[in-house]
Amino acid sequence: EDEWNEIEELPFNGDSYSVAHPTLNSDETKLYFASDMPGTKGESDIYVVDINKDGTFSTPKNLGERINTEARETFPFVTDSGILYFSSDGHPGLGGLDVFATDLNNERGEVFNVGRPLNGEEDDFSYIINEETKKGFFASNRKGGQGNDDIYSFVEMTPLDFTCHTNITGIVKDEKTNELLTDASVTVYDKDNKVVSSSSTDENGAFEMEGNCEEGSYKVVATKADYEEGNRSFMTVRAEDVTGIEIVLAQVDPSAPIGTDLAQYLNIEPIYFDFDKYFIREDARISIEKVLAYLNEYPSVKVQVRSHTDSRANDAYNMKLSANRAKATADYLIAAGIPSNRISYEGYGETELTNGCSNNVPCSKEKHQLNRRSEFIVVE
Repeated sequence: EDEWNEIEELPFNGDSYSVAHPTLNSDETKLYFASDMPGTKGESDIYVVDINKDGTFSTPKNLGERINTEARETFPFVTDSGILYFSSDGHPGLGGLDVFATDLNNERGEVFNVGRPLNGEEDDFSYIINEETKKGFFASNRKGGQGNDDIYSFVEMTPLDFTCHTNITGIVKDEKTNELLTDASVTVYDKDNKVVSSSSTDENGAFEMEGNCEEGSYKVVATKADYEEGNRSFMTVRAEDVTGIEIVLAQVDPSAPIGTDLAQYLNIEPIYFDFDKYFIREDARISIEKVLAYLNEYPSVKVQVRSHTDSRANDAYNMKLSANRAKATADYLIAAGIPSNRISYEGYGETELTNGCSNNVPCSKEKHQLNRRSEFIVVE
């Protein structure tokens, strides 16, 4: 007693594929399961077999493209009223595996994402519910758990409305080229800035997501690497689809903005000159080469070389010395192949000290050194 016995292997098992997560309908005439057997549309699909009165089973039937996608459909569960709950990372969702539901009594019924707070950015799966008590359980690897996958309980406060469905579709494209952008992340937010649904654009720059059937104002936000964020706001009417949303993304200029000092931006060592000299020292070449590499990478960038001295020696002399040092630095970049119209230079002498070490103020060599600096200011 209290032990499993007479274990029977079902006839549709196979050595070359998996058959998992069996669940029965209420009168035990149908068995649903997940498998990657031949005929599977994606990584795994949900199948059903009829359980005949004599205990035999029909040939497995794939539930079709309404339910199964090219990704994973798994962990089926059927309620007493014939609602199929399952997990998928192929239907538009909030991230990872999400729990979805569809009414098996309606062959054309929509597939619904059960939404937050049950679904989130991580994997949510193995959903079961008692329709009488409205209590259920599911597993998730969301943050705050005790381990990788944890079991959570819930109480359903508002039942899913299987008569209502809102589809949100549109495209994302490049502002300048009008090129349709693939793999852009797209997220719909409600008026309280809560995520309703998220997805990404396909090879045609198109996205499709499910709304939550509530009338009101929404915002759809698109993001993509090397692009600025774009968004569109829209209003929904209950059960009406929202189509034709067009989000335009502007490319981010990866070069440093105007006014940037490349010496700081590139975190290069200060360019030192020998006392009273303006030729480029060997140890300064390493820093200048980094600026040179940057200018070659971004051929539209123009810079002004600015040279500063400390306050020692007289003002006019320092102005001339700094001008010679700035010119020597600019000439080095031009000789290395940077067009002269991209490089300007100016000496500032001791007019822009970084500290209080002005004329007749006693300062250490280290503090004076902070004022002897070269800057490479982006001017265009």
